[in-house]
Amino acid sequence: QGATPNTSLIIPYGSFDLFTFTGGSMGAGARDLHILGNNQTGGTCITVSNADRTGFENLIITNPYNAFNIFKANVCSISHCWVNAVKGEYGIKYWGYNSMNSDVLDLDNIQLSGRDGDSQSTGILIDGSIGTVDIRHVACVAFGRGLWMKKTVAGAAPPMFLQAYDFQVDYSYHENIRIDDGEEIFFTDLYAHGA
Repeated sequence: QGATPNTSLIIPYGSFDLFTFTGGSMGAGARDLHILGNNQTGGTCITVSNADRTGFENLIITNPYNAFNIFKANVCSISHCWVNAVKGEYGIKYWGYNSMNSDVLDLDNIQLSGRDGDSQSTGILIDGSIGTVDIRHVACVAFGRGLWMKKTVAGAAPPMFLQAYDFQVDYSYHENIRIDDGEEIFFTDLYAHGA
């Protein structure tokens, strides 16, 4: 935990995962920090793997390679965060397969943006055996795809139950929203522009 994002600054250099929350990290998380990824050449700022009940709040993440990678994680909350100018594949990736599924991702009051001219990135990427993604007051701007829901992980079940309320997707280079696989998908107050 930092003091505020304005005063608590972390600057990663190179290609690695900055924070990793694994098996024993139940109830862990991060808040009130600014991660400045100008010199991050690979990896992810925050990785959650096989850790339950994690929370991330009031973070500013600028110029990251990837921001959040969440795998086999149950009850993960990301709120009041700003992720700006993602250089890699995704802003938030939520995924699982077989017995390594993920369940309950809560996204609330988040601003995500890609980099001008980068058509390969995805704002929110949902892949494979996951359940219950709740999106509220979230914006994805200038990604190749704003939201992509699919099942490409071998042995995975389709993603289940996505509910998005007040979701904005702006200036995507390919598609604002792409649903390749999944069940029980609901949008309310959706704004999509520019693809």
